[in-house]
Amino acid sequence: MARILLVDDEPQLLLVMEQALSEASHEVTAVSDARKVVAGLDGADFDLLVTDMLMPRVDGLEVIAHVRRDNPEIGVIAISGGGHLPSSFHLKLASQSGALAALEKPFSLDRLIETAEELLGQTSRRQHAAAPLPLAEPLPAGE
Repeated sequence: MARILLVDDEPQLLLVMEQALSEASHEVTAVSDARKVVAGLDGADFDLLVTDMLMPRVDGLEVIAHVRRDNPEIGVIAISGGGHLPSSFHLKLASQSGALAALEKPFSLDRLIETAEELLGQTSRRQHAAAPLPLAEPLPAGE
């Protein structure tokens, strides 16, 4: 079970994504106001961040920067529906800021879960690769 931080200002979408990721056996913290994230929510407590790029007051780039400051190894999925500029513009910025995956709204919940699982697997492999290998117990003499 992974710990996922989900940030989006659209309450209905936030609820649906939270339910889908929870049903996929993850512990999800859903936040509708990105200011709560940059005001003190500890990014080190999470394995994955899913954030909208366009939100009032605090945008997804600020959320990514804040969470990655506490947890540089965290996987990041950026999501965007566009706004005044095409969503591809915002998702490209997210990628340049450290997002490992990007989903354009609307996306299927299956695609969200698949992307989350893929990134969680990559993060887990990186953490295991960086961890020192345990020392083997020496064999007793004569064996």
